[in-house]
Amino acid sequence: MLRFTIGSHVYKVVIATQPLKDHYGRKAMGLCHGSRRLIEIAPDCPAGERLSVLLHELRHAWCYHFPCPTGEEPDADHYASMTCAVINQLMNQGGPAAVLALELDTAASFDPNAFCRTLGSMGSNRIHACSCCQQRIAPGSVLCGVPSPHPSGGAPIIALAFFCPHCEHVQTWTEFVNGGGGPSGVHALEPRFIGGEEASRFCLENLDKTNFHPAT
Repeated sequence: MLRFTIGSHVYKVVIATQPLKDHYGRKAMGLCHGSRRLIEIAPDCPAGERLSVLLHELRHAWCYHFPCPTGEEPDADHYASMTCAVINQLMNQGGPAAVLALELDTAASFDPNAFCRTLGSMGSNRIHACSCCQQRIAPGSVLCGVPSPHPSGGAPIIALAFFCPHCEHVQTWTEFVNGGGGPSGVHALEPRFIGGEEASRFCLENLDKTNFHPAT
């Protein structure tokens, strides 16, 4: 995974788990999600085009936070500022080779049936928050799966998820397992955001566990 700082915001760059479509339903090689601070590159994007796609989406992200000015010279200065920032950050992460080395996260597949309990039922009082809107989520609304091997080996991991009623999506992530077989609080894989039919299916499959409890 790559990260780029734009102003006070940090964007993650990942290979999407499914083919991408733009707002018009057309096939896309990349997407920039400004509200989620996320850039996705399509899994079927040719390796030789990844850098171009990344720069294209970073331009969208930059203009999202620093609107493009009018006039030739102000626009050139705007482009130069972005270019310098992107080059420096990309080289600090391994350069163009790091873009080619991005891999699909095989552990990111989402199974709505994989969650069998809540943090609250496990005796945890840990409060979480939606990474997009910062809505606080009580332990009774955070679902847990069962421990499974980390895809790269090493300590076992456990999947967690909750439904955010404000954003209307499911946030899911994995943590390393503690000595008691529960989540340790140490993230093993970054959060993903599930919407649409998958989010609806998650709620339907877990009706007895997805009642929303706002944290106080």
